[in-house]
Amino acid sequence: MAFNRPGIYGDNPEAYGHSGWRGAFGSADPAAEVAIGYLCNRMGPELVSDPRTSGLCRAIVGSAQPL
Repeated sequence: MAFNRPGIYGDNPEAYGHSGWRGAFGSADPAAEVAIGYLCNRMGPELVSDPRTSGLCRAIVGSAQPL
């Protein structure tokens, strides 16, 4: 598990997660009450900090509405 440095899992520094091989990841943002699991059907070229990760996390957390 890694804490959200340097913003891989969205904008919240308290978010955390674990990145897998070439783009797969799991993360959680406790403040937004959101957990994300992402598996790729096409591997990206990056080994670390795949740009899909931060974009996907920002989009999901940004669209989440509190209950």
